[in-house]
Amino acid sequence: MPSGVYKRTIETRKKISEANKGKKHSEETRREMSEMLKKQYKEGKRKPPMSGKHHSEEARRKMSKAQKERKRIKRGIWKTCIICGKKFYVPPCRIEKAEYCSKKCMYDSPIIKAKFSERMKKWRIGKPSPAKGKKWTKKSRENRKGKLNPNYKGTTPRSHHMQDRKYKEWRLAVFKRDNFTCMGCKQVGGFLQAHHLKKWSKYPKLRYVANNGVTLCKDCHSILHRIKLIKQ
Repeated sequence: MPSGVYKRTIETRKKISEANKGKKHSEETRREMSEMLKKQYKEGKRKPPMSGKHHSEEARRKMSKAQKERKRIKRGIWKTCIICGKKFYVPPCRIEKAEYCSKKCMYDSPIIKAKFSERMKKWRIGKPSPAKGKKWTKKSRENRKGKLNPNYKGTTPRSHHMQDRKYKEWRLAVFKRDNFTCMGCKQVGGFLQAHHLKKWSKYPKLRYVANNGVTLCKDCHSILHRIKLIKQ
């Protein structure tokens, strides 16, 4: 074989490329080649092909033109959110799972809430309460009294109904008088509430008078307070 630098002809290159078609290097050969290249780069025997070089203006212009003309293929689809009805784009990897447009809608979904409550119940089974053994200090109690309490609404404070014997007796008397029937929708039984016809805060003398109460279900009671169907 002749010594020195020589160039292969085009025909020879074609023959070599055709002979090497379909052939692949083994994993051992690839590892050896990569180690050899790393060693050569480290020792300075070999340099990256574009080190110290820059593309010409023509090459840059052609590359930018090719990038602009290239069209990105969107394989995703548009879906409608189950909660708010807003349309949102879904990439191909999330077509089967995507149902909500945002995390807010996802957390507002009753399905997600039910799943979360079930997980919390399973997690809490057999475990003690996080508040067990802890007590309120005097400072913490004082800082939550009256206007400092986050639930304070500026109205006349009521006593705790479930701990008030008089209130329990008054409520039972109202229920018995109305035969445990809602006076709004005529529902018998269920989650019933006793409503004061005259306000608790304005008429303290009529708080425990049975004639000042009426039996309502939870829905009718909320409607009464919000829309004020019954005129006081």
